[in-house]
Amino acid sequence: MVRAQMIRILEAFGEPLAHGGQESYVMSQLSCMDKEGLHIDFLTPYGVENDSILASVASWGGDVYHLDLSFHPGKSREYLSRPLAAFFKDRTYDIVHIHSGSTSVFAIMACAAKQAGNPRVIAHAHAAPSCMTLKNMVVRLVGGLRMSRYVDVYCACSRPAGESKFPPGVHSEIRVLHNGIDCSRLVFSPEGRSEIRGELGIADDEVVVGNVGRLVDSKNQGFLIEAFGLFRRDCRRSRLLIVGDGPDRAKLVRRAAELGLSEREVILVGNRDDIPNLLSAMDVFCFPSKFEGFGLAVLEAEANGLPCIMSPAIPRDVVIDGCTVKVGEDSWSPESWAKSLLSLVGCRRFSGAEHVRAAGFDVHQTSQDLLALYHEAVA
Repeated sequence: MVRAQMIRILEAFGEPLAHGGQESYVMSQLSCMDKEGLHIDFLTPYGVENDSILASVASWGGDVYHLDLSFHPGKSREYLSRPLAAFFKDRTYDIVHIHSGSTSVFAIMACAAKQAGNPRVIAHAHAAPSCMTLKNMVVRLVGGLRMSRYVDVYCACSRPAGESKFPPGVHSEIRVLHNGIDCSRLVFSPEGRSEIRGELGIADDEVVVGNVGRLVDSKNQGFLIEAFGLFRRDCRRSRLLIVGDGPDRAKLVRRAAELGLSEREVILVGNRDDIPNLLSAMDVFCFPSKFEGFGLAVLEAEANGLPCIMSPAIPRDVVIDGCTVKVGEDSWSPESWAKSLLSLVGCRRFSGAEHVRAAGFDVHQTSQDLLALYHEAVA
């Protein structure tokens, strides 16, 4: 039985609970946060593809609710309204914190939460499109009118993410909550490097180009495979290591085969929990996403001391002073990206964790910022 004086918080997600950036953000913040006096539940209208979330939330005394509806990104989400209303009918929270990259989801979830009597609703944007299309602007206008009636606090992982999802009238109110990482955990490990390279049969003198991300079109790993194919012409003793899983896996395997790259040369290891060791096994990190709200994977690579090349669509907040980061050409030419990769081969690893911490992205600080927001919301 939850004590009445506890702050009841619902972390509500607009997408399935998998291994994406917004799930990683919430889990890292809450894992590091002093949760005394907090009761925290999770909700997704869809399914759960990450068992570690279930275990962690249960260990904190919370529940993970999943409505197991079909997920249709890019299409109308109005079908969520009734199931969400039914969910909130029997449950009340002091704070409903909505995490999504969809303006329409923010509007629908906020409406369901507020109409059921939940007093404080926080909308937290975690993604930004590469450019604002007419459709994006119309959705933001229509969804924004609805949001303005039900959202109390607007937050975002970066200003571009917030401005792309929330109506212009509230842009001055957006609070940027930095994505934080556990810098000490991500420090380069020679032992971790040897362990992963031994597991995958990678020799010490081979160059490993790496990427971490869900295997979906927006992460653009197909383009990365093309660029790596060209890079490999000049750097024969090299591998491409992609960490993550998703619906595009089979398509990426086919694309590699079409380019004459074997499974030994393009290694897909799926979802893994040993990200620090996998980063330590890499020599160059490449992140060509078509759009990102922030680019947490780049920050983790920087903390590990890896030289990086990243998409021009990623907010520059993630470029940390003292780290080696190149921004790829916006022409999206595989040839130019291959040349950039070659230019980074042989770069010395740097003390990235110290630079990331100094820039204010250590989870021990960012989790305190989130906790302060929760206490402020119920004050």
